[in-house]
Amino acid sequence: MRSIAIKAPAKINLHLKVFRPCRPDGFHEVRTILQAIALADVVEVTLAREAGLGLTCTDPAVPTDDSNLAIRAAVQFVQAVGYPAIGIGIHIRKGIPMAAGLGGGSADAAATLVGLRTLLAPEMADGQLESIGADLGSDVPFFIRGGTQVGLGRGDMLAPARQPLSERPVVIVKPAGGCSTREVYSRYDRGIGGGDDAPALDDALEALSAGRLEDAVGNDLRPAAIAIVAEVGDAIAALRDCGLSPVEMSGSGSACFGFANSEEQAVAAARALSERFPFARACMTWASGCEVLRE
Repeated sequence: MRSIAIKAPAKINLHLKVFRPCRPDGFHEVRTILQAIALADVVEVTLAREAGLGLTCTDPAVPTDDSNLAIRAAVQFVQAVGYPAIGIGIHIRKGIPMAAGLGGGSADAAATLVGLRTLLAPEMADGQLESIGADLGSDVPFFIRGGTQVGLGRGDMLAPARQPLSERPVVIVKPAGGCSTREVYSRYDRGIGGGDDAPALDDALEALSAGRLEDAVGNDLRPAAIAIVAEVGDAIAALRDCGLSPVEMSGSGSACFGFANSEEQAVAAARALSERFPFARACMTWASGCEVLRE
């Protein structure tokens, strides 16, 4: 029996521009800047002699059937490499909150792929692994790469940012309510948000390269998310009250982030915000993707 543990980092969307209407495939065309952060799950992948596939998780709210992206990632990987029947066990130690716009499910899927490649097909190129991941979800390829990436198409067409974000302390806050991605996009399609909520991607990238992070950050979906979970607006205001800047919502919410000037400021802000919100954490930006912790 062989086992491996992989760090699965979360992400924030520094910038998210969403275009209406939907594409013919049902997805929205987006322009986004994705940034990995050190807040993470740990995914343990174990191989066994007896065929079968199972998943356990430290969070009882996480589904452990084939609706979980990590399970689907394992199935896709085995089919892609044509591996004979094998036993695969997946255990997820959750650190990333659910329904937050931080990509926890996609990160777990990417970590499962990275773990299985390490154990079964170390010669597989990143491009092939990302291709398998893209079939699972738009964000999965990003978590294989990590760092600071520009996402086009439905977010799965990636290119490194010209100037990656330097290591920065960041505070993540999630209100009690979670946002359904489908519902947020539905509200957005009905005209809530958009327009000038996020700058154009080229302007955002120019600002990022020049070190003007405050001019790069924006999210077209924030008004739609606030219409569903009003506390998103409270979280944005609370982060600003702690002196953090810039501040924004990640993805389709409900988690929000704010950048600090120092680790000490980030820790103090997270401690204060934990008195108002069920989840508040200080962490650092992360320069890579899923990382093998041990074999």
